[in-house]
Amino acid sequence: MNDSVIKLESLFNQIPGHVFWLDNDDVVLGCNCSQARDLGYDSADDLVGMSLHDIIDEPYLSKIIKNNHCVRNKKASLIVEEVGLNAKGRACIYLSHKNPIIDDDGKVVGLIGVAQDITELRSSIDVLQSESSEYTQIEGQVSQLGSRIMGESSKGLGIIEQIQSIKNYYEKILALMPGHVYWVDKCGKILGCNDSQAVSFGFD
Repeated sequence: MNDSVIKLESLFNQIPGHVFWLDNDDVVLGCNCSQARDLGYDSADDLVGMSLHDIIDEPYLSKIIKNNHCVRNKKASLIVEEVGLNAKGRACIYLSHKNPIIDDDGKVVGLIGVAQDITELRSSIDVLQSESSEYTQIEGQVSQLGSRIMGESSKGLGIIEQIQSIKNYYEKILALMPGHVYWVDKCGKILGCNDSQAVSFGFD
């Protein structure tokens, strides 16, 4: 093996993410070291000749096989999230980009793919979506409170009562806000906070 081939193989194995290619029967033709190690194998050579049926367990296998068939049958690229177990037995989410391998005669002879573990990213997105939902609920509650204040004002409440209603309105908003909200004076003395911050400090 000449130096250029060795350098190419070395670069290939240092590609971030998982690279793999399969034949039409979903038998591994090759992969990089990252893919092999993620599946619990010492080297890429250990996976060559193995079927995905021997490597991946259900319920994850069926969807991956289905996606592979889609790529080959449609002769089209596919970007999709797939779930599988890593070497530690942890279910991880991978963003996979798969392309059909087409020979000079236009015949599909397999597929090649690149996958990236996005488990932590997906978890962060789910948290953000959850927080967004909480803010939407708060928005609705704030709107109801605002309508109530305007209604009380139209009933001819005195200025003191209206001020108190507005004060209660903003206190309610602060109490509902996710996260910790607080304000202090120039000396660092706490002037106020919301419920989340109070609980964090150990108060009811």
